[in-house]
Amino acid sequence: MIVFSFVVAGFTAALASVLMAARLNSGSPNYGVGMELSAIAASVIGGASLSGGKADVKATLIGSLTIVVIQNGLNLHAVPASLQSVITGLLLFLQYSWICGELNWEVFLACSHQNGHACGGKKLMAKLYGRDLSKTELMKRIGDISQVACAKEYMMTSGKADGVRAIDVKTGTGLGFTVLPSRGMDIAYADYKGRAISFISKTGIVSPNFYDPDGNEFLRSFYGGLLTTCGLGNIGRACEDKGKKLGLHGRISNIPASDVGVYNEWEEDEFIIKIRGKMTESIVYGENLTLTRQISTKLGSNVILIEDKVENCGYNDQPLMLLYHCNFGYPIVSESSSLLSSESSVVGRDETAQSKVDNFDKIEGPIHDHPETVFFHDLSPDDDNMVFAGIYNDELNTGVYLKFNKDMLPYMNHWKQTGEGDYVVALEPATWYPNGRKEARERDELMYIAPGEIKHFRLEIGVVDDKSLFGEL
Repeated sequence: MIVFSFVVAGFTAALASVLMAARLNSGSPNYGVGMELSAIAASVIGGASLSGGKADVKATLIGSLTIVVIQNGLNLHAVPASLQSVITGLLLFLQYSWICGELNWEVFLACSHQNGHACGGKKLMAKLYGRDLSKTELMKRIGDISQVACAKEYMMTSGKADGVRAIDVKTGTGLGFTVLPSRGMDIAYADYKGRAISFISKTGIVSPNFYDPDGNEFLRSFYGGLLTTCGLGNIGRACEDKGKKLGLHGRISNIPASDVGVYNEWEEDEFIIKIRGKMTESIVYGENLTLTRQISTKLGSNVILIEDKVENCGYNDQPLMLLYHCNFGYPIVSESSSLLSSESSVVGRDETAQSKVDNFDKIEGPIHDHPETVFFHDLSPDDDNMVFAGIYNDELNTGVYLKFNKDMLPYMNHWKQTGEGDYVVALEPATWYPNGRKEARERDELMYIAPGEIKHFRLEIGVVDDKSLFGEL
């Protein structure tokens, strides 16, 4: 792509020289000297940032026309060429100052976009409480940034949660969540504008000291939360694979993180919150896998970005299974809620689920002794191979979604458990079905990671206040 860009630039430069020669009926290597300033000014006036970002072709064209009109006007008024360069430079300075946020101008041509995305190359400020605020303007109104957004570390000290390290995050939009480095860098509590998003099971938060890997004993420490990571050796059913007993959903969510870092920092006019940590799943004479995770968000955002890197630090090929168990509870999950996703085909995992497949997207109220139902979705990706799935509550006008790349996570599993006291719907992007490693091997569909190999995974979790926004995912 870079080579192609240079080819296009060379072609357009050659075309411009031909047009210039035809206009002047002569040629000279010095004819274009000094025109660089006009080209740069046209691009910057069109919205391109000299410090990086994405420019817009249409906006740059408008900038070019603006410069030409100004220069023609100056020529008609017999303004000296030396002064014209000064005026062009002044325009460049004023526009660049605006882009950098030093001048508090209204957004050019009413161009705006939520959450700080680029608009014509301009990095917009945080949209907070109905205003677009630069760092300077925001800090005039507060004492410390933690007043509106931050990541705050602490230690739990009660009951089975005693000793669990936790990090509370708030973004200023009403989105808050709790990261647990002691529990595999997973996310427990999550809420939006005072309403719970995540499901917390009857076990509550449990220290990894109580983890029992046998069979289904995983459920005694499964608090649910916005995210429980499953793997790396097994996902789904407990099983025995090649003589090795594998418990339900694997070990990774009960491995405390090392090298934990919490970063609250400004990047120009964006306040970024990042939390990083590394989990190692290893055994003498066996596997040595590391999962390095970064969880990030920013001031004014309703999005949580999870970026994982799994590395095989050993010397043999190892099975790799990974499932993101995202658990949503009341009030996001209720009779007023339904599941929305990229176009998909859906099948039930067993006869019970298949008998209910026609209503897979509906959510009923709590039912006594309701059995779990699991559905498998084959989502249709967009041109970038991205897919999404989410839940929207029409009564609350609030929804949550997951967005991910289907190449990284080809399977989307859907766990619906609407029992009394176990009222939860989970969306589970994964590398395979939650049927256990033994079945994956028998079907010759088990993923492996080679010695020294690194695999990357990325998951976006977001909250929306408008159902139509699902159509933009």
